[in-house]
Amino acid sequence: MTNNLGETIRRLRKMKNITQETLAVAVGVTIPAVSKWERGESLPDVTLIVPIASYFGITTDELLGVNEEVKRAKIQKWYDDYKPYAYRQTKEIKQAHFDELIALMTEFPNDFELMNNYIVFAVLDPEFYGEDDQVQKSRKKNFKKIEECCRTIIDKCTDEIKRLTAFSELAELYASDGRLDKGEKMLLDNVPFELRHQKIVNLYNSVDHPDTPDKYRNYLYWQMQSLAQNIDFYIEWVKPIEKKRELYHRAITMINMFCGEDLGKLYFHTAHLYYHECVDCVRANLFDEAVETAEKCLRDIYRYDRLPKEYTFTTGIPEGYTLSITDELMEAADMTETEYILGLFQQSWAAPLRERDDFRKLLEHYGNIR
Repeated sequence: MTNNLGETIRRLRKMKNITQETLAVAVGVTIPAVSKWERGESLPDVTLIVPIASYFGITTDELLGVNEEVKRAKIQKWYDDYKPYAYRQTKEIKQAHFDELIALMTEFPNDFELMNNYIVFAVLDPEFYGEDDQVQKSRKKNFKKIEECCRTIIDKCTDEIKRLTAFSELAELYASDGRLDKGEKMLLDNVPFELRHQKIVNLYNSVDHPDTPDKYRNYLYWQMQSLAQNIDFYIEWVKPIEKKRELYHRAITMINMFCGEDLGKLYFHTAHLYYHECVDCVRANLFDEAVETAEKCLRDIYRYDRLPKEYTFTTGIPEGYTLSITDELMEAADMTETEYILGLFQQSWAAPLRERDDFRKLLEHYGNIR
């Protein structure tokens, strides 16, 4: 802090059109204290910097007169200086880079970007470079500062990417300290659903927890499910029909390779891929192919319906992974997925198929079993 801080406070007070008494009451000091600040005879206690900045609606850096352009230039130089060594790292290079980061944080203590870099770099402290337990030792050494930076970003930063990094690093920090449950709850409460499984895997993996393989199976299953859905959506935009059918087959092959002989809940997705292929075949007047894919669709959706509520995969990458199978909407309608698909085959697009004996027999067969 410098003596021009008093001038800044006086200027801000005048702009806000308030008296020294009003400011003194707002930040919990005496009127003479404010008067001395403005005359340059003393400086506010460091604990008052944040309250004063908040009162005037500015950042602490703005209050302290930090030149934003100068700060950004120094931070960019820190990035640029490291680029030539990104793939030629030694302990000495890493230590120099880390020391420069600490120096920048000392100069600009309220910068969220520097804090974000610190919580990433501090878990790989160069002091322990090359050691098998580098991360564990680093977290133990820098625990307090990492926690402080994470908390500050979470509480005060509005950048969602930096906040996500802070939540993730803080959760792993707590896990390393024997508080895995606290870290996991933090992720479950604060990380978006689409990223949650990955972050949970990283959390368990960070402490070599024995449940890590099961977390990986969970994560990979949800990734495959999401991928299958998005491929299905993508194929709607593909032309011509030959290319569409090729992609349907590739997607189903991918699921089969992932699961092995036991597709489990992913039968739902293969069934819907077959259903959409059937629709496309009808639109292209490929009626024999449409009946063939309709049969595969009903076969797989029927297999899905017969799965128990608690299901454990028995083959493939997710082998051993157990998940619950519930569909509240279907249960409320007292309807199976097979019945739902059979209903779709009664729509107008399928009229040419319903004229065929083989298709009517197919519908009759699956309509009589439940």
